[in-house]
Amino acid sequence: MHPSRGLIQGEIQRQPDQKDSEVMETLREETQNLIHEIRNELSKKEAMKEIATYYFDGKGKCFRPLITLLMSKTINNHLELDQQVLASQREIAKIAEMVHASSLLHDDVIDGSDIRRGKPTVHSLYSHKRAVIAGDFVLSVAAAMAARLRDEKILILLSQVLVDLVQGEFMQLGSKEKENERFNHYLKKSFNKTASLISFSCKAFPELNSMIMRRFQEPDDVSKALDYVIKSDGLEQTKFLALKHCQEAMRQISFLKPCPEQRGLILLTNDVVNRLK
Repeated sequence: MHPSRGLIQGEIQRQPDQKDSEVMETLREETQNLIHEIRNELSKKEAMKEIATYYFDGKGKCFRPLITLLMSKTINNHLELDQQVLASQREIAKIAEMVHASSLLHDDVIDGSDIRRGKPTVHSLYSHKRAVIAGDFVLSVAAAMAARLRDEKILILLSQVLVDLVQGEFMQLGSKEKENERFNHYLKKSFNKTASLISFSCKAFPELNSMIMRRFQEPDDVSKALDYVIKSDGLEQTKFLALKHCQEAMRQISFLKPCPEQRGLILLTNDVVNRLK
């Protein structure tokens, strides 16, 4: 029996009841309100409006603001504060999504991706320079919003997030000169950004080395890489790692006082593990 099977029992396997569904639906509606507010914030500069708001179309999963709202209400309940989400907590939810979107604008340029969320990427519609500037603009507006909160801890945390993002993007450039160094560099970056899926498969199938070096530019590279991943048991290993993290997340959540939003965090954990896309 694979170690991932049966790792998490009970809560994560339960289906949401009507009350659970109502809580999640209400919060998902609230995330759409947050997206609308983000668009308004980014639209204050007319020259940047069209590009900067491109990915804030309400069609994404909005995972970051959703988990922020759930955690905010759960913590408020645990500390016996106002059950409503505080204004500062709403701002943090928006900031999290804006930082994420800015990284997408940059990542698409680095990766040379032409499609994102089923539609053309910003740089493919406009230009690389405009996409990078748009990403910088979204990030700068998010930083200004964080500064307005006048909370040193938030600024310190945001600064660390930005450092991690920049380091991840720099690693993605693949600046190593020697082939072996670059391969190891790719494994480390892949492990940090996408758990162990590609890393595990790369170790099992050395043929992936040459694909990585040419950035999967050959016609059959992507299909071959997928085949190697499947054969290497990489998918199963990655699921096992994800389940371990879910188990720890649920353990930490269990220390908080019960409330509908706490249950929502558990359901969200389940969605993350079992989602198909």
